[in-house]
Amino acid sequence: MTRGLPQLEKMTIGGCSAMQQIMAYERESEIMELDDHVGIDLQPFPKLRSLKLHSLPKLLNFGNFSSKWETTSGGMCSQGNLPIHLPLFSYQVSFSNLEMLQLYNLSKLKEIWHHQLPHDSFSNLGILRVKDCSCLLNLIPCHFMRSFKNLKEIEVRNCKLLEHVFDLQGYDDTNIEILPKLETLKLKELVGLKGIICNNEKSSSTRGIFSPSMPVSFHNLGCLSINCCGKEDKDEENVNIPIEDGVLFGEK
Repeated sequence: MTRGLPQLEKMTIGGCSAMQQIMAYERESEIMELDDHVGIDLQPFPKLRSLKLHSLPKLLNFGNFSSKWETTSGGMCSQGNLPIHLPLFSYQVSFSNLEMLQLYNLSKLKEIWHHQLPHDSFSNLGILRVKDCSCLLNLIPCHFMRSFKNLKEIEVRNCKLLEHVFDLQGYDDTNIEILPKLETLKLKELVGLKGIICNNEKSSSTRGIFSPSMPVSFHNLGCLSINCCGKEDKDEENVNIPIEDGVLFGEK
């Protein structure tokens, strides 16, 4: 089917209660061929500019292209007897022209990106909106900071397990310019939010959204909106101050 949609520029899929994958190969021989070419770069929709996925309660990933993974009856993927959670986008699928990505009400979504994406995949992404994804654990990991060089707008809402927007653990640069074209950052109803940035600092005393000692630059950020985020943690050793009571920008 995908080979017949080379001109597709906009895709919206929603309200499909049983859907587990967007793409799937029907013949085992096609899957085995992909297994033999691990570095293969698939571009099923080379001109796709806008992708919206919403209200897909059983969606596991965009496409599972490995014969080593099987779907269990509980809606998870397994490799042998071990259950695993696949990211939404695998290392085999490339979206080099995608400009807008909207993910709404995907209850099984835990990770969006595979840790190794094809070169230039999502390099043109300008708008990222994620809402009502209750199991999401990670929005943008550190190894994608340079890949999303054209990202201008981020909006995240009602993802209750999300603790940080940017994960910089393991980032080696001493002067970090995150997402140089980012203009708008909107966060709302993130009850588990502990901070915008997660880095290598282990101190539990940081009570603000941005760590004062973190050398991070958002040169083009013109709109920052944070509403109804954070909560009081009853564990005194891990205090999480509500956003409206915390320090947004600390002094260096």
